[in-house]
Amino acid sequence: MTGFDDFELNEFNEEMDEQVRFYKKNMRKRKLDSSELPDPETLDKMIDYCLTKEDYSDALSFVSYLLEYNQFSSDPWYKKSMCHAGLGDYKKALEAVDKALTFDPMDQDMLIHKAAVLDSLGNHKEALEMINSVLEYNSGNEEAMFSKAAILQQNEFHLQAVEIFQYLAQSKEFVKDVYQEIAYSYNCIGEFELSLEYYIKAVDENPFDSDLWYNCGLLYNHTGKYEEAIKAFDYAVLIEEEFADAWVHKGHSLMHLEQLEEATDCFRRALAVNPNDLEAKQFLASALGDAGNYVAAIEIFTQILTKNPKKSSSYFGRAICYDAIESFDKAIDDYNKALEINPYSFEVLYSLGDAYYNNNELKKACKAYEKACDVNPNNADCWFDYARTCYELKFFKKAEHALNKSIQLSPEHSESYYYIGRIELSRDKYDSAVNFFTEACELDYNILPVLAEDLAEEGYKEELVEKIVLDILDALED
Repeated sequence: MTGFDDFELNEFNEEMDEQVRFYKKNMRKRKLDSSELPDPETLDKMIDYCLTKEDYSDALSFVSYLLEYNQFSSDPWYKKSMCHAGLGDYKKALEAVDKALTFDPMDQDMLIHKAAVLDSLGNHKEALEMINSVLEYNSGNEEAMFSKAAILQQNEFHLQAVEIFQYLAQSKEFVKDVYQEIAYSYNCIGEFELSLEYYIKAVDENPFDSDLWYNCGLLYNHTGKYEEAIKAFDYAVLIEEEFADAWVHKGHSLMHLEQLEEATDCFRRALAVNPNDLEAKQFLASALGDAGNYVAAIEIFTQILTKNPKKSSSYFGRAICYDAIESFDKAIDDYNKALEINPYSFEVLYSLGDAYYNNNELKKACKAYEKACDVNPNNADCWFDYARTCYELKFFKKAEHALNKSIQLSPEHSESYYYIGRIELSRDKYDSAVNFFTEACELDYNILPVLAEDLAEEGYKEELVEKIVLDILDALED
């Protein structure tokens, strides 16, 4: 478009804005009599202008005056239906388009619009039947194809929708829209690489669309390409500086790269746009905690919980901070509050076990670890911590069971063999104990001096400790 064309378009928009404001103001105040109403052509232009700007309420008020001129034409009823659909009142939209179709029952645009309205009302089968009837009459109707694909997409028939969208990608009129729709469908079915490929194509078609850059960033983030995600979010906020969600997710990407200071700056930028954004506050508190600024993190988590006392992740985050500064009682209290909201969180149960252990409440730690293992039986570290606690409580059968689970999941976990050896030694099974100690030392030779020190502290005779060490060394040489 030339500069002169831009000037003409801006001038037209300014004129239409002024005209719409004038008639809207005076119609609202009822200062116009019938002779002063705008003529049908002017009304029609104002309605189209309002629809283009998605000012559906204004458009609807002008449509009511247009119908005073002519109730027996399809066009004003069709536009009335579009206004109601834009406002989300699909029942009234259906009534209006049905009225329009009584005057022109074969109008393809109105039939396509009616199909979209029916789909929005949940009448998916009827909507598809109507679109198919249009395509039977005119198989090359690209608007109908696009609408059919959109209906299929909304009803989660994504591959069928993609097939139609890919055909429409050959059309210059639709190419900008369909790449984004294909990307969305692939994202919905978990084909993230394909989704990203088509979002990139969409960006190439429309490089000044901040939402497209944002969606690229989300997918880069999801696939672990954090540097690329940050670049995409940078473009999004360059186009739209107050794009709060883009700032939040850029910060999230920076957290993955452990660039915590830059991440906190991003979260603060998001909060400058929307001070009540609890997600941004949550991320900010987490970033501060990860950076070791526990007091500031606790303060923000507390602010979040004041607003939303049912947010388990904030109790969990605050508990981690209390844990880090060794305020174990407060940490335990917050872990338990998080579990009241989400009783089957493995991370919370495991962390609660650690807090009880560090607070020297071994029986409670044992119960928390046991519940964590029930929730996630595939975590070797949790089984080991449960076993170690059971061992310290002299619950040797439970400890042995947990240690075997740990070894099953992580065969090179040296400390698990070490503790089984300790249990076997307590049962006077000397040879079995030495075998387990040897396996532990084969995996980590540094266990040998620890073993000698631990056995001495537990009161084993010096001669026995020396014999065990020598037998282990002999076994390692063999």
